[in-house]
Amino acid sequence: MIHLLGVDFRYPKSDFHLAFEEISVELGSAAALIGPSGCGKSTLLNLIAGILTPSSGTITVNETDLQPLSDSQRRLFRLQNIGFVFQDFALIEYLNVLDNILHPWRINSALPLSTENRERARTLADQLGLSQKLHRHPSHLSQGEQQRAAICRALAPKPSVIVADEPTGNLDPSNKQAIVDILLDYIRSERATLVLATHDHELLPAFDQIIDFAKLLPTPSTSLAS
Repeated sequence: MIHLLGVDFRYPKSDFHLAFEEISVELGSAAALIGPSGCGKSTLLNLIAGILTPSSGTITVNETDLQPLSDSQRRLFRLQNIGFVFQDFALIEYLNVLDNILHPWRINSALPLSTENRERARTLADQLGLSQKLHRHPSHLSQGEQQRAAICRALAPKPSVIVADEPTGNLDPSNKQAIVDILLDYIRSERATLVLATHDHELLPAFDQIIDFAKLLPTPSTSLAS
């Protein structure tokens, strides 16, 4: 379960201010974040992942309160529990697609890089249409292929929480539905939790919960950014 209570966040030297009373996402469910560009969806995902920390309030993920944790403890928690699909993909250029997918194991000693895990990485790549691109580097992939590689990397270690920032933004209609289906199938089979930011309202019927920033934020005067 994900629970945020009384969260207040500001970027240093910025007019940005994000504040809300409460958000809860149940274990095993899929929540979609919607709202205009610049409303704070990406910031909320980074707060859930422990990449950012609020000035006040509590953020609990899988019964762990993130606030008392140090930077290194939050990083370890994120590596062990959260798969993040970044809006800008965050692929490593000097690594090929396969090594990008396997990267979570290489930076976390608690995740053993076994033959089984290598096979899982290849299976995910095949499911997302990347089986013929495993030895290519990110700069030799289309934007859609980079997006799919980033999704493979997020799912590969079997995290209990997936946070995804516009994961279908660079995909055509058939591929975007396939991506959403893969993410939803994953959380159902693994009893994981998904929080996904999107501008695509056609995808919303597939989600258990819609978090609309237009209703979440208390006043129209609040200054926002994504």
